[in-house]
Amino acid sequence: MGETLAHLSAGACPVWTASNHDVSRFPTRWCDDDERKARLALLVLATLPGSLMLYYGDEIAMTDVPVPPPLRRDKMTARQRDSRDVARTPMQWDASPSAGFTADGVTPWLPFGDNASRNVAAQREDPASTLRLCRDLIALRRTAFAGQVAAYERLPAPPGVWAYRSGPLLITANFTDHPVPLPDAPGEVLLTTGPDAALGPWQGQVTRAGPARTWLFGRIRVGHGKPRGGGRVDVGCRLLEEGSRRVSPLVLEFNGAEVPEPLARHEQCFVRLGGPGVFAEQRGPWRFDQIDRLLEECG
Repeated sequence: MGETLAHLSAGACPVWTASNHDVSRFPTRWCDDDERKARLALLVLATLPGSLMLYYGDEIAMTDVPVPPPLRRDKMTARQRDSRDVARTPMQWDASPSAGFTADGVTPWLPFGDNASRNVAAQREDPASTLRLCRDLIALRRTAFAGQVAAYERLPAPPGVWAYRSGPLLITANFTDHPVPLPDAPGEVLLTTGPDAALGPWQGQVTRAGPARTWLFGRIRVGHGKPRGGGRVDVGCRLLEEGSRRVSPLVLEFNGAEVPEPLARHEQCFVRLGGPGVFAEQRGPWRFDQIDRLLEECG
């Protein structure tokens, strides 16, 4: 993403899209017909700097429709395994036999998909629907970007998570099958693809950029006994401040004190955000099982 934007000439506007009439629809091609993944993809596409183009049906996460060879219309791919017709089937407007696309009893040029379970009419008034998500994303783009190409910055995040700043927005997208904790002080939540307080599997969140955010990630490796010479264990962390590119390692220090056997508690352990100066400090006591659980959740 950063490389693509860097290669654009001054004043150029990128255009982002995921489906068109020549390729499989993205909810099938990228998302395995999983609506959670399709919603996350829509959130990312809609918050990237530049213009967004939706192919008809993207707004309801419409998937490819199998087209038997006798019914195929595209001569170029009619005999191929992957016909382009799978992404050219009629729009699924409602749950009626004609899908709201044509008059009852009329046979369309390509078969309908599963319009009974996925259609515009059913999603229009559902606040949790993908259609409503798309409308909210478009409204958010209009307000946040005001027709301009927003500045983009990739932010540190755990493996499988894409975090970035797009203009005044902070976007966190979890592309994993397990939940991840959200950064501290993430700012005002503007939009989310799921109901969870934490970032669930294949979920995303958009927040308003705040003054600071921190994110712990990594893995602690602690043996039994004492840390040698008051040794320390580094785990990944980043502290991002408004208008600053400063990043700092999270350091877990033991201060040379004895660690009880088994490793269950250490009264003098504290976590320090280090670097050129000490930005924040949290003192113990710490329970190592709590630290392990936190880091396990963070991946």
